[in-house]
Amino acid sequence: IQHETRRWNENRGRTESMRSKELALDYRYLQEPDLAVVRITQAELKKIGSLPELPDQRLSRYISGFRLSRQQAWEIVADLPLAVYFEACHKLIKDAELTANWMLNQVRSLHRDKGIPIEQSPISPERLAGLLLILKAEGVSAGNARKVLELMFDSSESAEDIIKSKNLDQCSDRGLIQSWVEEVLSLQPDALDKFQQGKTKIFQFLLGKVHEISRGKVNPVIARELLLERLPVKRVCVVDMGGAISAVRDADGTLAVENSEMFSRMVASIAARKEDLKLETVTVSRELSENLSPREWFELIELVRELQTGDNYKGIVITHGLDTLSYTASLIRWCLPGLTIPVIFTGAALGPDDEGSDAQPNLTEAVEQASHGASPGIWVSLGGKLLPAVNLQMTGVGKNCLCNRNFPAESNFCKSVACGNWPEFRFTLEQLSEAVSRTMLIKVYPGLNPKWIEPLSDSGVKYLILELFDTGTANTRWGSGESLLPLISKFQNSGGAVFCTSQLSIPVNVSEYESSRDLWNAGIVPMGRLVTESAYTKLISLQLCEQSREAIIKRMIGEEFYL
Repeated sequence: IQHETRRWNENRGRTESMRSKELALDYRYLQEPDLAVVRITQAELKKIGSLPELPDQRLSRYISGFRLSRQQAWEIVADLPLAVYFEACHKLIKDAELTANWMLNQVRSLHRDKGIPIEQSPISPERLAGLLLILKAEGVSAGNARKVLELMFDSSESAEDIIKSKNLDQCSDRGLIQSWVEEVLSLQPDALDKFQQGKTKIFQFLLGKVHEISRGKVNPVIARELLLERLPVKRVCVVDMGGAISAVRDADGTLAVENSEMFSRMVASIAARKEDLKLETVTVSRELSENLSPREWFELIELVRELQTGDNYKGIVITHGLDTLSYTASLIRWCLPGLTIPVIFTGAALGPDDEGSDAQPNLTEAVEQASHGASPGIWVSLGGKLLPAVNLQMTGVGKNCLCNRNFPAESNFCKSVACGNWPEFRFTLEQLSEAVSRTMLIKVYPGLNPKWIEPLSDSGVKYLILELFDTGTANTRWGSGESLLPLISKFQNSGGAVFCTSQLSIPVNVSEYESSRDLWNAGIVPMGRLVTESAYTKLISLQLCEQSREAIIKRMIGEEFYL
């Protein structure tokens, strides 16, 4: 043991050596004669060795064993009764991600609203597990599952009994739903012919009849899928948003997006080879992707919402420039969580007339995925690969320049059908533009002086995303002009927040280094496995559906790659 006097460092949250003491005389103390000698027996040592699992051990087990994000694991471990409840429930359903999402959102929020601590919950882990098993088996919709949870709080009935008594069950039996579809079509013998003749609104009528026959219990996603399979023609809408995939090369060799002739020619070429496919085209913008603005984003979101609402299309294909595709695709993913049809983004590194062009093959593959392959949700099709729209990054130039980061191979994070943890919402162009203007993304570099960033909080910027070194480090040396700590305090005090991602596109833990722990203590919000582009668009979308900073932060740290 060093003979020294230590002081408390408030900034770093620890003690530090202040001055040494060479001899006991320097301390000016006398040994206390009344203190008894302590002798520890082997039995006492054995008892000490049988301590319960400590928080750090539990945290490590949740991350490595259950594959929870660090933030999810921290939130559960920080509350021992919550952790005990979580483990008891997880043992019964063997789905850590689903259990954690419900524990940290619906269950915890309900108990806070009721003013009842989790350890006194009237809903036992066994009853909650029963509800989640029914939800997992698609026996109840996510919205109805939340209603059942609230009813369980004031009742001793099981989730199954409440669902039956309140008529909240959902039928996902494909065989039974197929029989309902066939029954509806038998009662409407000319419906398929009318659809083929272009009277596509009849599809919604038929879907309503299936819902009617099932007495409102049919799983709408499966019903729609099975009904679409019975239609003689698959309708796909191809949306033109410019980019190199439909650009022409000028005399000086530069690509320019000028007219839609090239685009129309490619679409016609695909349609000529597909007898069971009807392609329809819509133009949102004919720009290179770096020229896009919130207006084009808004128009695209509203168009996709309109196209899928009528339930007449098998799928949607969107051509887009590669430079900003990772932003647009993830923004659509957050803003339209409940899509019932596949929406496939695609693009190209070369123009259609360039030698070795990937334009026509990529568009053809995207149409195939939209009409016969992909499940509902937002996807990106490039070079024969189908990529989820979240955690997408551009890794270079040329073909196949996009990839996904931080997806555990054994996870189900690529699933794209909404299951209720993410709200449906509408917004205006003005609201979207304001959300973008309130959000700033900055890459941290050595020697960065945060003082020029601080005035942004006074000029309307409320939320800041910092792309940090390594897994979450930056300058935090107190008193230096390069320290980020005053900047974080500035944004927090002005009602905003500072989030962080990694420049290396690896999971952010903000725990290993001394400086990263200082950032955590100062209040920076780590994004875990979420990469910069997806964190940025998620932050924009949350400002459109949440009012308070606390709600935005809560949803930002929720790892909702699948919803």
